[in-house]
Amino acid sequence: MVSLSVSCKDDVVQPTGINSNIVLARSCCTDIYGGSLRMGVWSGDKIYCLSPLLKLGINNNLIVTEDVLIQDSLLQPILGYGPRYLRYLSINSGGNRLLLVMSLYSDVSVGDLIAIDLISRTFLVLRDSAYNISSALYWRSDSQCIYYSYGNPQRGTIAGYYYLNILANRDSLILAHASDLGPAEVTNGFDISPDQMQLVVPLNYSTRTPRILVFDLFGRTADTLNINFKHQLLWLRYNPTGTQFLYSNYPRGSGGSTVTEDGEIGIIERATLATRVLDANTTPGGLSVNVFPNWSPDGKHVVYGSAPGPLSEPPGAIGAFSLYILKAVN
Repeated sequence: MVSLSVSCKDDVVQPTGINSNIVLARSCCTDIYGGSLRMGVWSGDKIYCLSPLLKLGINNNLIVTEDVLIQDSLLQPILGYGPRYLRYLSINSGGNRLLLVMSLYSDVSVGDLIAIDLISRTFLVLRDSAYNISSALYWRSDSQCIYYSYGNPQRGTIAGYYYLNILANRDSLILAHASDLGPAEVTNGFDISPDQMQLVVPLNYSTRTPRILVFDLFGRTADTLNINFKHQLLWLRYNPTGTQFLYSNYPRGSGGSTVTEDGEIGIIERATLATRVLDANTTPGGLSVNVFPNWSPDGKHVVYGSAPGPLSEPPGAIGAFSLYILKAVN
């Protein structure tokens, strides 16, 4: 993979008028490679974010020391046959392989599942857009993953969570689950526990706020957690020790340009289900839509996307997302 541009930053950027623990890691609109940065993943001293696909170097003081645009020409064979938008990414435990969803749509994640090897600078289309994949995570090794698909009646596949053996090019259904909202949930924000034993699944509904389902991958048992949320949609991430859930509770429409509410980020204690809302607001004197948080490797900080909104003019409008770090949440 080839880099188009590199820049360095000398200081932590502390936005004014908001929580002093919020650091602006990458602005949406600082150069010609700007974009709406909804999502980042943190591995070692690197943060990968999109869209566009960027690599940020980060030091112990949370200073961004490297800012690299990863050239998308590698993906031209896919980009060449119609509009595609990078709308989801995750990273393996070794920090050298990404899973991305190249969506058919600009406002939701549903499309091709792609693996990128950051060492060899190569990519592989694991499943094409006919599988309608929303999100995916490596599971137990770099040759296996679990993905969520909205299903495709024309191919005879149903919605649910699937195991994919990458080497054997074979997948099988783990848990059938049709999201009540389908792709309107923007991204299916499921996660896998650090011990690789459980899925945590956001249950998003069209007429009520979400619930959390914990599914045992080996015992095949499920438990619904009794937690109340304010907004319609949910994204979940286990902390590195499996003792907490990091969540984003965000409104419908957050993948587009209009919402009716702001979005919150918080932490749930796994043992007690006690919930703590984090002060992640990035708009001084206003509201912000905060989405798709991921943990730092040590479980002390959070990287997330945030945009101003909803704004009054035009009604419900949201701005472009920038990438932020919320320090010292634990």
